[in-house]
Amino acid sequence: MGCEPDHLGGLELIEKEKASVLIVDDEKSNLNILADILKDKYKVIVAKNGHQAIERAIKQHPDLILLDIIMPDMDGYKVLYEIKSNDLLKDIPVIIISALSDDADEEKGLVLGAVDYISKPFNHAIVLARVNNHMKIVRQLKLIESIALLDGLTEIHLLVIINDILDFSKVEANKISLEKRNFSIEEVFDSFFDLIVLKAKEKDLEFMISVDPQIPAFLIGDPLRLSQILTNLASNAVKFTERGDVRNWM
Repeated sequence: MGCEPDHLGGLELIEKEKASVLIVDDEKSNLNILADILKDKYKVIVAKNGHQAIERAIKQHPDLILLDIIMPDMDGYKVLYEIKSNDLLKDIPVIIISALSDDADEEKGLVLGAVDYISKPFNHAIVLARVNNHMKIVRQLKLIESIALLDGLTEIHLLVIINDILDFSKVEANKISLEKRNFSIEEVFDSFFDLIVLKAKEKDLEFMISVDPQIPAFLIGDPLRLSQILTNLASNAVKFTERGDVRNWM
């Protein structure tokens, strides 16, 4: 309970911080257009070539980079390679915006580590929507750092948040799907039971799971999704229970 005000303060700080976007393009008109699209919501940093982009990324460490490919001296692919090879920069998400619209060009950028690819001429609303979507992931990752220091159920909540982030990414890429296979209910319990019990003991709580005997030992469905749901429910139950026991009934 003593950590709660600091925890909330950390979350409020993350929400109030204005995220930054580095725009890299050798065409001044493109820099101006993209800056106009983003400036109301984000802090905008601009770079007109690859060398300047890397220098400003190191100095200002933006939350996200919009990167053109066709540039003199140092093209966008080289810039992307340098960013992903630099320990200080490699975790910054990069969205490519390029007139190169061939599938092979897009594949090359994604293989080098870009998180998204937008073809020119670009739609203003799509640019803003893509940036907003990836910024949501950036904010969630910052929350992980905050929770790791302040939350008494660190491991559990990290698991839940990371699963949410991965699922969000899949939704954005239209790749989320439910698995359908035979699995044992015991397999699902084993995936989270020991961790919940450990955290319950830290609060002098007892954690128990009761299963209706009519539920079969083997089910057909997605064990990972079921485990995510049960982990979330159990971790919240432990977090908000001060004394006694926590029971999951199925």
